[in-house]
Amino acid sequence: MALDQILLISLKALEPYLDDMVIAGGWVPYLFAAHEQPSAEAVALKTRDLDVAVPRQEPEREKSIDQLLGEAGFTCEFRSLETPPVTTYVAMRAGHEIEIAFITNAKGPGQAVRSVQSGLTAQELRYVDLLLANKWFLPLDVLSDGELEGRVWLPTPAAFIFHKALVSRKRTDPLKREKDLHYIFYVLDGFRAWRAWVRAELPRLAAASPTWFRRCLHDLATTFETPASPGIAALLHQRPSRAYPGMDDDQFRQYAWSVMQGLLVMMREGRSSRALRQA
Repeated sequence: MALDQILLISLKALEPYLDDMVIAGGWVPYLFAAHEQPSAEAVALKTRDLDVAVPRQEPEREKSIDQLLGEAGFTCEFRSLETPPVTTYVAMRAGHEIEIAFITNAKGPGQAVRSVQSGLTAQELRYVDLLLANKWFLPLDVLSDGELEGRVWLPTPAAFIFHKALVSRKRTDPLKREKDLHYIFYVLDGFRAWRAWVRAELPRLAAASPTWFRRCLHDLATTFETPASPGIAALLHQRPSRAYPGMDDDQFRQYAWSVMQGLLVMMREGRSSRALRQA
């Protein structure tokens, strides 16, 4: 699988710093699929925006990230009135607009913007530390047919699911919430061979973040209580036209509900395993 040119251009610009970063958002399922063939019925959502999780302080090398992106043809745009402002790096390639934004972990409950390196700001968001602390890498030389070196870091599937579930409950944009829920469903059903990996990792995540895990489990159980629940309606609304071609809407509702119930079972098992270890 050759990397999408939009992603290749972005990773090439960030290459000297990729070992300190974790890819977040919609490109994560795409990179999962670059490593592991997804099930034929599952189809990922398309995205052009690259969100990158970075530490709260990023040591500067020979050139800063801001300099590297500028040399690659990206323009830094201010997206807020704060000081420092929220920034996004934008470039046009092959008729497509590419956007790269940086996020970092918030120390408190609020959201702010932090200077993480000279000329570079990152939006402080809750739960980003889940992505930075629970990660695995893919070799870039294989993914890029030798155009890039080193590696790219991704959240583990369980951490990605956990993070998306936590983030979705705080969304004020209904469309973004629907996409978060679809990403969870896609990773679960698109990479069925990884369910054992997800199951094995959930007890550790539950032990590391018991309050978040309990909240996440409660919210998902409510969102996907029945095949007629709002979460299933969100998955149906986000279902790509080529996904699950053998199912009508009612069949897909029932199938999607069964998949999400499977996740809830694994999460309850993970929480119970953590409680048993502490007893």
